[in-house]
This record gives sequence, C-alpha cells and structure tokens, in this order.
Amino acid sequence: MKEKLLQVKNILKRRIKFIRQPVRDYLWNTNFRQRVKYTKFLNKTKVKNHVILYEAYHGKNMTGNPYAIFKGILKDPAFRHFQHIWAIEEEKNIIPI
Repeated sequence: MKEKLLQVKNILKRRIKFIRQPVRDYLWNTNFRQRVKYTKFLNKTKVKNHVILYEAYHGKNMTGNPYAIFKGILKDPAFRHFQHIWAIEEEKNIIPI
C-alpha cells in the first residue's frame, strides 16, 4: 500500500511539473515567451501565394545564399509572376538589379 501511494505521489509530481514548467518558462524566460508569441502569430497569419520574402544576415544586406537564390529565380521564366520582397535594415544596403 505504501509503495502504491509513493508511485501515485511521483506520478502527480511529474504531471504538476509538466503543467507548471511551461507557465514558469513563459513568465520568466524572454526567449521562450518570444517563441510562443511568434508561433501564435505564424499560425494566425495567412501566407500569400506567389510572394517570396528574402532576408540575409538579419536584414543587414542583400548578400549570401538568399541573394544567389533571388538572382536564380529572377532568371527562371516559371517564377516571372512572383513578387519578391527583401527585408533590409537600411536603404543604402539595397543592391540595384
């Protein structure tokens, strides 16, 4: 009987921790809270067809793999009807096409 009570106690502890931990993380962990908010936003926002969003190095410039993909897609007639949007921090970092 004592073993059974101990098992039930341990199960209850785990379940309470399972419920309490995400709440604690949301309240005290800024990164966790941002991920939760971003995920909620992402799930509520509709994705537009035929629109491609590019970002390189947190919007610092138009370089690297995103720029190479962008240039490749521009040359492909199958993607002619797509709209291309770049997330750029400063206008001076825009590369003319």
